[in-house]
Parts: sequence; structure tokens; C-alpha cells
Amino acid sequence: MEKLNCMAKGYILSCIILLLVPIYGYSLPCDSVVSNEVVVDRNCIVETAEKEIGVKELSNRNDGKRVEGYLATTNLGGGYAWCAAFIKWVYMQCGYTIPYATAYSPTWFNKSNTIYTKGINKEEDVSIKSGYVFGIWFADKNRIAHVGIIYEWKSNSKYVITIEGNTNDKYSVEEQVNRDGEGVYKKKRLKSQIYKIANP
Repeated sequence: MEKLNCMAKGYILSCIILLLVPIYGYSLPCDSVVSNEVVVDRNCIVETAEKEIGVKELSNRNDGKRVEGYLATTNLGGGYAWCAAFIKWVYMQCGYTIPYATAYSPTWFNKSNTIYTKGINKEEDVSIKSGYVFGIWFADKNRIAHVGIIYEWKSNSKYVITIEGNTNDKYSVEEQVNRDGEGVYKKKRLKSQIYKIANP
């Protein structure tokens, strides 16, 4: 009986909250928890990243006011590689802190958020959306050493459109991949270059 009373009280409280919403204009935050998962506004991620296209380093040394603003979100200053810091900055502009992710590219991929790994998952078996984070593997580093944001992924194409920081406009559709550039670019990459994809 006591358990039923608690359930009834919870139901009544929920109803009161729902009634107050239209009266006081209260709305849930954009990272409201639904089914124990944070609902990410993917449009905000993509639109925010797209507005940064054209940002460039001051002297090709991972520097400049805007670049250093990206790095600041990972507690770093100018002079460091910033592809991952760029993503962190974009997510933070949309209200998501992603506490486990740093300027070190591999930190964006863990068991709980990685939805695709090359050689393990098939593209047709996963749902890849705009705003997800991709990682590229570099053999000489023996790790993921460059990351970016997926802008457009079409299942019937061998290419993916991305937005990336700390890159350039070279080697977009070729097999060669660069990991250190001077700005933020929208790129067309071969899907075969993508090693992992995460839903942060």
C-alpha cells in the first residue's frame, strides 16, 4: 500500500508540472534526459560548426585568437593540435560539456558512445547522423590522431561530407589523409578513411 501511495504521489506531481508548463512557459533544457540518454540537438552542432568554416591560424603554429579559444575549452593554450578542441568548443556552444573528451583525439571514443568501428561494424547496420564525431587512424601514431564532425552521411555514397578543425583543403577525396592544417574546412572524404564514429 505504501508503494502504491508513492506511485500515486509521483503521478500527481507529474500532472502538476505538466499543467504549469503552459501557464508559466517553463521548458526543459535542450540536454533534457529522456530514457536516461541526453538528447543532443544535432542541428545546433552542425550549424555552429559550419559558421566556423574559414577560421584560420594566425601564423600556422596552432595559434590565433579563435584557435586559442577552441583550445581553452580543453585547458590548453596556443601551440597545440586543435582538431579535437574544435569539436569540444562546438559542443559546448550548444550546451554539452562532454567531460570525458579532451584535446587528445582518442578520448572522444569509448565503449558506450562508439557506434562504428572499421572492420567490425557494417555501415548498413548502424545509423550515422549529422553531428556525430569521426576519427581517422594513423599507423605511425598507432592511434586515432585526427577527428572531425560529420556534416552529411549518405548510405548510397562512398563519400562523407565533414567539418574539421586543424586541417586544410588538401587530400579531401584522395586516400592520403592529413592531420595538421591551418584552419576550419568543410571536406569531402572517402568513407574508407573513417576508422571510428561516436555519438558523444
